[in-house]
Amino acid sequence: MKILQLTPRVPFPLTDGGALGIFHITRELSALGHEIHMVALSRSGIEETVELEKFCKVTVVRADTQTTKFGALSALFSADP
Repeated sequence: MKILQLTPRVPFPLTDGGALGIFHITRELSALGHEIHMVALSRSGIEETVELEKFCKVTVVRADTQTTKFGALSALFSADP
């Protein structure tokens, strides 16, 4: 089966529970014979993906997902979700 995995960040290095969960799910699905394509968001656009590429094809998309105090405050008064 071909699987597209969308992640909020590159799950490497394995420094927290979120990265561990994404990494292990990817590894186990690959071990079952699935073809996995991961699209991960990154602020810098330059991430270490060598370890992940053993299990899937990785595409890193540069996107600033950081929330500012002003952005959070203005969202309270916006009609947009």
